[in-house]
Amino acid sequence: MKTQIVALSIDKVQTVLFDVIQGHEQEKQTEEKTLKQIMSASQEISNDFHKAIEEKFEVKEADILIACSGVFIFSCEISVESIEKKLNELFAEYYESSQGKKKIRFTYFEKNEMTDINVIQEAKKRLKSNREFSQVIEKNSDKLFAFKKGKKANESEVDRGEFPYFSRTINDLYYSESGEDGEAKKRFRIAVIKADLDGMGDMFKGITKYKRYKDISVILNERVSLDFLHKVAEEHAPSNQKEWVFPLYMAGDDMFFAVYLPNLVRGIDVCRDIMERINEKLDVSPEQKLSMSVGVSITFNKEPIRYYLDMVEEQLACAKQAELDKCESQILPNCDMKIAINKIVFFDINREQVKKQKKLLGPKKTEEKQGINRIMDNNLNWSFFVDDLNLIDKIRQDEETKDKIGTTSFFYGLLQKITKEEVANNLEYMIQLMYHLQIQNTNESRLYETELLLKWKIIKLIYKRDARSRKGRTIHLGNKKIKQQFESYLRLLLLFSDERFGLIQKSKVTKIKLKSENKKQIQQELFMKPIHYIHDLLIPKYGKELVEIFVKIVPFNKTRKIKSEYVQCLSIDKSMFFNLRKIEKVSIEKAAYMIGLKNDEKVKEISNEEEEDIKEIDGQGEEEEKNPYKLYFDREGFLTYGMKKWDANFVDAIMLIYEYNDKLIKYKSFWNNKKEGNKNER
Repeated sequence: MKTQIVALSIDKVQTVLFDVIQGHEQEKQTEEKTLKQIMSASQEISNDFHKAIEEKFEVKEADILIACSGVFIFSCEISVESIEKKLNELFAEYYESSQGKKKIRFTYFEKNEMTDINVIQEAKKRLKSNREFSQVIEKNSDKLFAFKKGKKANESEVDRGEFPYFSRTINDLYYSESGEDGEAKKRFRIAVIKADLDGMGDMFKGITKYKRYKDISVILNERVSLDFLHKVAEEHAPSNQKEWVFPLYMAGDDMFFAVYLPNLVRGIDVCRDIMERINEKLDVSPEQKLSMSVGVSITFNKEPIRYYLDMVEEQLACAKQAELDKCESQILPNCDMKIAINKIVFFDINREQVKKQKKLLGPKKTEEKQGINRIMDNNLNWSFFVDDLNLIDKIRQDEETKDKIGTTSFFYGLLQKITKEEVANNLEYMIQLMYHLQIQNTNESRLYETELLLKWKIIKLIYKRDARSRKGRTIHLGNKKIKQQFESYLRLLLLFSDERFGLIQKSKVTKIKLKSENKKQIQQELFMKPIHYIHDLLIPKYGKELVEIFVKIVPFNKTRKIKSEYVQCLSIDKSMFFNLRKIEKVSIEKAAYMIGLKNDEKVKEISNEEEEDIKEIDGQGEEEEKNPYKLYFDREGFLTYGMKKWDANFVDAIMLIYEYNDKLIKYKSFWNNKKEGNKNER
């Protein structure tokens, strides 16, 4: 008898789940019951499908060509009539037991002289063929259109005795350190995670040897499964919580599960770990490794699954479509995962590998190093986001900082200010941002360092590195995409700043201290560059003549080898600025009078002798590395140029420049004192 190849496939899980969730009878079911059916469908596609075929055809292990999720291909030596009969029986059993939701595709053909790899390729081609499926439908039309009352759908759960780290229901995901559940357990936030391995299709297309094809199928079937998900979940479980993962589906190249929101980072770690172990087992070169796209939907435990299934699919699509901004770089860091939350896509770039790449390029600055820096600065890195979440969590757990820095009201207030309809341009946006990011705690070292670090991390999000610029990172508020990304990121920080959603920590919280390696970056990006940016926005709108009556940014003295700048200002305190802001009540003449009371006025004409004296004093200052921070008030210029352009936004912007300059001086003093303190300790 000739050898026959038999191939079967079940509907893709997305179709099955969609049918389970959207089915008419589901309107009468509880969500818990729906979840049980999804679990049952997942188990059936992963394991039961193969067992049913093996039993029906009495398949031996040696005859199995491929047995992966939802697909089974084997050889046999039985009559065509018997094959046809058994296949139709399987079709009827699945169709009736699922009330028409599951349909099996099948095909069979003689092997002849075909190689095993050609057999698999031919079988898969036929399974995808609509013509083949039409023949299946035609052969089973009596069952399809008989309108029999279907059997009750299988709603049994997966045996949780074997899976202690899986929660029994979605409500069991909730965890409280105090052990008090109460009302909180009834409605709480969860993270629904859906991950998809990228590059699978290309990998299979490039395989020419059957053994390799089968080995990969076995690896995927073993590692993208409920059993393996549980194994990895156990390894990543919080020390004080057991049932922390609620699985929805694991098969093929898809992973779909939910966790309590504070376990979000652990859930992503599980996905990464599974991907890395698959790649390890595949034993391929770095260029051939599979990557992963992950979608995360943050929702409530009581919301219907049909809603957050659509939401997580939307996030997954965002992740799949996103591409790393290569910034014209020839060297690309490894990016194994793309993670989309709230339509923000994070790239999971390994920072240690980046350091090694840069080290191999040598100590000097090169185009290659600059290219790597641009990639790291211009793409949102998942590890940086996790660092930010950990910082917020440390702030919240520290008694000294929790009610003073990084509170929910702080993030809410910032978002409210920058997203107001009245904020019509970059100047107004920057005024609101700088106003909210002013450093408040300058007297107590611990609070000061914590506040500096948090606000620097926030403002860093609006910086990008230009391809041909030598200025390093610069503010890019002109880019609408960056603004939207910044605001979405803040919404995530707002969510996690709420003590109910804090990350479940693995270790004790340590004190927050600034690193000396960040000293210059904070000085530039939290103070000097915002001053520069808002100053440069003022000039085209109000004119250089008016702006420089109040502010001048000038190079540091010529004796310094390192290029630097300092800010010259008038003497105007905060209370005067608030009075000057009342434009309707304070005339330009009155404003000039108020400013003149606290400042020496600029003299238009001076003698040659007086001019020489000024130059000599300035020269002495340069030799001593001192600079004249004070400006002389140009009353006449102010009355001339301020008459038409003076307004509240101008006053706000100048006030912020003065405030930030004052805080910059205090910041430098802080580091000088710290340096002296370290010397004394030695």
